[in-house]
Amino acid sequence: VDWLTAGRRAMGERWAFDNYVSRLMIHRGERLLMYDAVSLRASDGDVGERMQRFDAVCVVVVAGAPLHEHAGCVLARVAEAGVARRGDLITGASRLGADGCVVRVAGVSVEAVAQAVREHLGFVPAILGDDPWTRKW
Repeated sequence: VDWLTAGRRAMGERWAFDNYVSRLMIHRGERLLMYDAVSLRASDGDVGERMQRFDAVCVVVVAGAPLHEHAGCVLARVAEAGVARRGDLITGASRLGADGCVVRVAGVSVEAVAQAVREHLGFVPAILGDDPWTRKW
C-alpha cells in the first residue's frame, strides 16, 4: 500500500507543496513486474486544482502465487462495483502478471480511502494472524 494525502486541510495546507515525486518498483527476481511513478509539481499547475475534490490517492498491490485467489476476488469486486459519477470514492483495478492485481483508489477523505483499503485487503489479518489495521486507523 502506498498513498498520498492532501495534508492538513484545516491548516490551509491542502496540496500545498512545490514538488512531490514517488516511484514504486516491484521485482520478481530480476524481472520488473511494476513501475509506478507519480510526479506532482506546482510548476505544472496548481496541484489542488488538478486533484479537484480528492484529498487522498492510493495504490494497493496484491501479488504472488499465494495471493492469486485473493487478487482475483479483489479484481471481481472492483469490476462489479463500477464507478459512480461524481462519487466520493473512485476505484479501479487491473491484473498484475499471472497472479496479482493493482488497485488504485482516489477519495474525498483519508478515512474513505482507508476504509476502501481495509475492505479490499480484508484477507490480510487471517494470513498474518493479526489485524494490522487496529494500530493504523
